[in-house]
Order: sequence, then structure tokens, then C-alpha cells
Amino acid sequence: MASISEIGRGNQQINLRAPDGLHDRIKESALKNGRSLNAELVHRLESSFEPSVALAPAIAQVIDEHIEQQVNSRLRAIAAQIGGA
Repeated sequence: MASISEIGRGNQQINLRAPDGLHDRIKESALKNGRSLNAELVHRLESSFEPSVALAPAIAQVIDEHIEQQVNSRLRAIAAQIGGA
């Protein structure tokens, strides 16, 4: 369980137990991104609370395609009923 204690500069310290290998992966990512280990962790945690804007266009496209498919399917069914009447 993480323990939280107050430290200076308005920040809180969190002690975290991480699965094997995770520390190394975060450290590698921090180096790649030019951040300290702490800055990398803070960045990743903060970004997890932000809505994902990158996925929005892809999701909108999938929804549009699904709606178009449903509309076309229903129009074909209506056309078949009218033609068969």
C-alpha cells in the first residue's frame, strides 16, 4: 500500500511498490523523454486524468461508419418492403 506524507514545496511524497521490471521501464522512458524519473511518473499520472484527444477522430470515424451501415441496411429493408408490396 502506498504511504503518503507531506514534504516541502506543496508536494506530497508517495512510496510505491511496483512489479518487477516496471521501474526499469519507467527509467528508460524518462531517459528517452529527457525527464527525471519523478517527472516521468508525474507526467504519466497527470496525463491519465486527461481525456484522450488523439483517439477522438478515430472513434468518430468508427461511429460514422457504423451509423452509415445501419442507415443503408434499414433503407434496403424499406426498399424491399415497398418493392414487394
